Amino acid sequence: MNINPIRTIEMFKAEPEWVDFEPESLWADIEDKAKTMPNMSTVLTRANKDMIMAIKLCFGSDAPWEQWDVFENVVKAINGDIVLTEVVQQLFTEEVSFAVHCMEKIRKDVFSEEVRSYIGIAAKEDGLIAMPGNLLFAQDALNGITKVPKEDVIKVMTKRTAEKLSKDKIERDIESEDMAEVQCRKLASIDAYVNYKLGIEGRNAN
Repeated sequence: MNINPIRTIEMFKAEPEWVDFEPESLWADIEDKAKTMPNMSTVLTRANKDMIMAIKLCFGSDAPWEQWDVFENVVKAINGDIVLTEVVQQLFTEEVSFAVHCMEKIRKDVFSEEVRSYIGIAAKEDGLIAMPGNLLFAQDALNGITKVPKEDVIKVMTKRTAEKLSKDKIERDIESEDMAEVQCRKLASIDAYVNYKLGIEGRNAN
């Protein structure tokens, strides 16, 4: 089914009663509505169902903002992965960034310390010392894990901000081992992933 998080969020806003539906009733209702929509098939995949349930949970519960394991499952589902609740699924920062963008379309809420810490761990595993823009709320958590000097973090953030404000094409030196350049390459890659996902979502929603 050609369904995505952005479209699903808009559908939930138009059908607020869906928050109280049982899964089978919700999926059946969505499949029925799909018959009247352009570019939509009428069969939900397992990944579609996981994504729908994750968004339903975000509309009806604070758990995705408060519990690290629930947050993990929501991030995976929003990014189109099948959720495996019985195991820990590694999160990548680009997945987190996109999922948080989607969650903020539902409502802006404060993430708990344990979720911020979990985001910090994911970023550290990705080799980051500075968070992408929409995850700056977890920067202190990342700082506490990496113990990187504050001036290095500021250097990266300053360089990346300047890059994003520049109207000139950024010429990347992929061979450079300069700390700030390496970090900015990583952050640019995360931004590219999120923009790609949003571009796909936007086109599918038309």
